[in-house]
Amino acid sequence: MASSYNSANFMYKVGLLREFLYLYGRPPKHREKYKGVNIGAWLGTQRHLYRNGKLSFGKIDCITDIDENLLSFESFLKDEYRFKYMVSLLKEFVEKNGRAPKEEEKYKNENLGRWFTKVKSNYKNNKLDAKRAELIMNIDKKLLTSSKKQYFDRDFKFMLKLLKEFKLRYDRLPKQRETYKGRNVGTWIGTKRRAYKKGKLTIKQINALNSIDKQILKMR
Repeated sequence: MASSYNSANFMYKVGLLREFLYLYGRPPKHREKYKGVNIGAWLGTQRHLYRNGKLSFGKIDCITDIDENLLSFESFLKDEYRFKYMVSLLKEFVEKNGRAPKEEEKYKNENLGRWFTKVKSNYKNNKLDAKRAELIMNIDKKLLTSSKKQYFDRDFKFMLKLLKEFKLRYDRLPKQRETYKGRNVGTWIGTKRRAYKKGKLTIKQINALNSIDKQILKMR
């Protein structure tokens, strides 16, 4: 009877832990409560049992089925969730801007550029865990391998796409400092006009811009 109760109690808390992780995207802190249960302390107990080889394989499977890292040391776990959070920000940034963040660039109050620069350095020096590298490459395979030239080429293509959308939607070119989908397309055109005047645009880039509007590169 006691064994049956313990099993049901364990599964109830596993259910609470699953709910907590789904709601908050992280494991509970030490002594953190959820639905009146000290789920944080309970998880800490399971970690101690696991570390000392006293947690059954069945129970290990139940907990790691929620997240494979839940029974890891708390410091490692904290770092793992932090990394996944930063990857989620990187994904948002790339989808919004069509490029990786620059070194000093911030996003949602996080120094995403510096973090990503460090990740790339670790990857280059074979210090980045394969699973972590895969998380980033799932966003874009070229994120960890692109050169400076590839970076600027990708950004140019992305801005060109936004500019085409803007022209089709409003039947005009953007005004100075006018934004579209979070990017300052007006300022970008101004930058290209100055680059064109100084002879720094390729023939391919000139033709691409002129295909949107023949007046686009004329200084105003």
